[in-house]
Amino acid sequence: MFAALTLGVWRLDVSRQAIGEARADAVWTVKVKIQKAEAVLLLDSERKKVAIGEQNLRNFKDKQEIQDGKNRTKVVGLEHRLRAAEYNLKSTGEQFAMMYDDQVNATTTWIDWQADIKDRIPKT
Repeated sequence: MFAALTLGVWRLDVSRQAIGEARADAVWTVKVKIQKAEAVLLLDSERKKVAIGEQNLRNFKDKQEIQDGKNRTKVVGLEHRLRAAEYNLKSTGEQFAMMYDDQVNATTTWIDWQADIKDRIPKT
């Protein structure tokens, strides 16, 4: 009878241990599923943040390219105005006088003057 009682207590301990392990496995399985779900949500939110950041960078780059284009247009416009101003430093009469002098005396005063302006302020 003592042996049967000992055997019964042992079996009870074994079954309690098995029940405890089963409960621990169930809790562990639930916690792992929760962690996986949280990881998926976190990964999704991080991907959205990255996508938003990339879009913001693209928008900034596009704005900068537009601004650079406007700046280039302004610079080219200023170069053309500067070149025109250089040509207008001499009156039309003075320019015709230089051209006439070049033809009559076989000089290159007017051509040299124009070449000097074109060298200093090239067209872009």
